[in-house]
Amino acid sequence: VNKLVDAGAVPGDIRDRFSRIDHRGSYLQMHFALDGPPTFAAPYEVLNDPEYQSAIGIFTTPEELQQQWEDSGRGVVPADPAIA
Repeated sequence: VNKLVDAGAVPGDIRDRFSRIDHRGSYLQMHFALDGPPTFAAPYEVLNDPEYQSAIGIFTTPEELQQQWEDSGRGVVPADPAIA
């Protein structure tokens, strides 16, 4: 299945099914427990408005997003990742 789970811990039919899935388009998602809403600095200070606190996304240029996508395919974590 992957290097996190011993192959013997997963039934053979499940291993076979998962081995046929192309996982190259996977992404990393992280959740953080904060003690309050973040305070944003310029140029994102508009996000400090409570109306914008429910869903925040910070993205970079399309070219940088493309580079991050390509880097992730090589196992490289971006130094300044896009945040959604």
